[in-house]
Amino acid sequence: RSFAFVDGVAEVSDVFTDAKYEVAVNLLVERRGVVGLDGHSDYGAVFDRFQRLHLDDAVGSGTTLIVTGDARSNYRETGAEAFGQIASKARRVYWLNPEPTDLWGTDDSIIDDYRRSCTNVFEVRTLGQLADVIAELV
Repeated sequence: RSFAFVDGVAEVSDVFTDAKYEVAVNLLVERRGVVGLDGHSDYGAVFDRFQRLHLDDAVGSGTTLIVTGDARSNYRETGAEAFGQIASKARRVYWLNPEPTDLWGTDDSIIDDYRRSCTNVFEVRTLGQLADVIAELV
């Protein structure tokens, strides 16, 4: 199953099921519920909501959870406890962060709050880096 989030979260599995060769990003972002109040990322609200609404039926011992995002909190709650509970139900958890690693943990970057619950965290800014991650995981 696939979910998209900004400051809200919604299931988008059908977008991937229906795709032939590519997925238009606007189909994910325009899904009702993905953008909640103001459109600024809110990991705390997203992970809390996901835990409440989807954890029991979407994550299990065979689940590989992949989160893509910069882990910038906009100085909001981290939701690290909820993320940890989500991650604890999954078999593996990978975070793909589009920011350079030297920016992780600076300003409002809270990737370190999530890292402890992840199997691995990767910098993925280019297609080459994405290919390297895929090769390492498969």
